[in-house]
Amino acid sequence: MADITIRRAHGMDHAEAKDKVHQIVDDLDYVDTAKWNGDGTKADIKGKGFKGDVAVTDTELVVNINLKLFAKPLKGKIEDQINKRMDSYFA
Repeated sequence: MADITIRRAHGMDHAEAKDKVHQIVDDLDYVDTAKWNGDGTKADIKGKGFKGDVAVTDTELVVNINLKLFAKPLKGKIEDQINKRMDSYFA
């Protein structure tokens, strides 16, 4: 089970939502690697202190993050940053 799970309805057509998700992942300084699946709808992401995945469907964006032990005290701050970034792209 992920330490952080965020689900957000996007209200966009699938292609537009997929482009926005790619922009979000590319803009996040703390994501070191992102490996996208063949159709670009899901990425496994890794960074210092976490690993997880980001997926976009026809109706929503789903982010799952597993934090390493030393990052767990920052869970609230990390979750807030993800939500703010999603607000700026999907508001």
